[in-house]
Amino acid sequence: MKDFFGTLTSKGVERAVVTSRILAVVTAVALLTTAGALAAPVSPSSSAFGSAVAKKRCHFVKKKVQGKVKRVRVCTKVKPKPKPKPVDVSVSLDANRASSFTLTPSGGTAALTTANGAKLTLSVPGGATATNVTVRVTPISSIRGFPLRKVVAGVQLEPEGLQLSRPAKLTINASSIPQGRLIGFSYAGHGRQLHPYPLAREGNTLSATITHFSGYGAAIVTDAARVVILGTMVAEWASIVSDLRVAAVDPSHLANTGVLNRYWAWKAVAKAYAWIPELTSYVAQLTTLAQQTVRDAVSRAREACQGRGRHAPLHELAPVFDVLRAVELAAALGLGELLQPPPEFELAGCLHFELDLDYRVRSELNTSSASEDHTLSSELAVKATKVPIALFPGRRRAAGEGALEVTTWSYSETIVEHQGNDPPVTCTSKSVSAAPSRNVRWSLEIEPLIQTGGHPYMMLTVDPGAVGLTRNWKCTSTSETSLSTATSDVPPFFPGDAGIAGSTSYRVPLFEPPFGQFVGGDVYATFGPQTISGTVPGGLTYTMTRSFVLRHTPDR
Repeated sequence: MKDFFGTLTSKGVERAVVTSRILAVVTAVALLTTAGALAAPVSPSSSAFGSAVAKKRCHFVKKKVQGKVKRVRVCTKVKPKPKPKPVDVSVSLDANRASSFTLTPSGGTAALTTANGAKLTLSVPGGATATNVTVRVTPISSIRGFPLRKVVAGVQLEPEGLQLSRPAKLTINASSIPQGRLIGFSYAGHGRQLHPYPLAREGNTLSATITHFSGYGAAIVTDAARVVILGTMVAEWASIVSDLRVAAVDPSHLANTGVLNRYWAWKAVAKAYAWIPELTSYVAQLTTLAQQTVRDAVSRAREACQGRGRHAPLHELAPVFDVLRAVELAAALGLGELLQPPPEFELAGCLHFELDLDYRVRSELNTSSASEDHTLSSELAVKATKVPIALFPGRRRAAGEGALEVTTWSYSETIVEHQGNDPPVTCTSKSVSAAPSRNVRWSLEIEPLIQTGGHPYMMLTVDPGAVGLTRNWKCTSTSETSLSTATSDVPPFFPGDAGIAGSTSYRVPLFEPPFGQFVGGDVYATFGPQTISGTVPGGLTYTMTRSFVLRHTPDR
């Protein structure tokens, strides 16, 4: 919407007053994108719905053709009118009233008072930045070349262009703010590309949601500007409508093109322009269309994952994750009207998985000394098959548990004691039995906003199960045989796994090479086989091998 102010120069205002046909090209970074050239405002029920500009102008004329008079349709291309140039202004700052603070990953706040008594507060939540940043907040004292009537209050946020991972809130509180025609504005640098910005109002308190640092403020709108605002808003409305229609059949369009940001921004500005009653019908129709678009995108995604669509391949999860990414964004923007019924509940059946586990450990010991000879050989192998993992509706985590099955258990140990024994005493131990004593539990975290190799980030958390291992003991010094049972956590974590404090659980990134591989289809991902070997104090050597297979098992 940065070109909007270009129409408010003397010639632009004169044209708006005389013809009432101004529809500015909309190009706001945080609000609107290019919608079309100058044309008459489009009605919600107009046949031009979704298109802001007529490409041809046609009319009928009477012509004599082969001796007969006929009505002939004649069309001529409309010559495009020049786009308004972005408005650059000169901003003066009141450095004496500036405020600085260190913005940390935990957030931060700054407050100041302008020369006219307005109180400005910047509140940045935790998680907006990953590192400490020195922030400077400076009030605007004046703007030269400003096309509106009067600046109520404004502020320059630095460092210029700082992107926030979570939106901040700028609040302007003044003792007296004129009722009616207020507009928010923003600009880059120190006055480049001035454009409108969404602004909310409650009494004498104005607020704006901010995702990056630049200049922001509020101003009073003239009568002539009202005509331009209406035309601009209608043009952007038509452009958003067009994008929503595409998103209804292509969920990736909903997630990747910024249409939800534009929808949110357009409605926020329309709310601030409540003094333009013509916008009411546009708001209602755009809301209805956006709600239907999300429902259609959910339906398309469900068909793709379940293979029920006409051309939908089974196990296609990309559309599901596109919708989930869009849902994340809609929730962050507070677009609750698009989240009923909750899309995550609708897609829960698409995010059902099964997990297979194979784990094997071998150990060997062969030592000899003056006092004893010690040999040991053991092998334990367990597996878990088709452990169901289902998504928790409303969350990004799927969980399940299953029983371990012991497939191999062998143990043989011999100790021959020489010192002080004649003849030497020999003790032997053999494996007797092994049985699961605790189920293994899994949780699968899915983060659609983070992509790894074009696939959503997935982290497997393993809460090991346990098996009880029984051995017998018998020594030549006695005729008795004893039994001993030990419980072992299976599978244990490997070096490099992220352990979870206060528990035996650990985390394994499924898609992280070289062991994690995305496959797609029925077998969605594999991990391993991963093998490690080592030696513990005392000379015992070991080799451990593990592998996971994640299968996609959607409800059909």
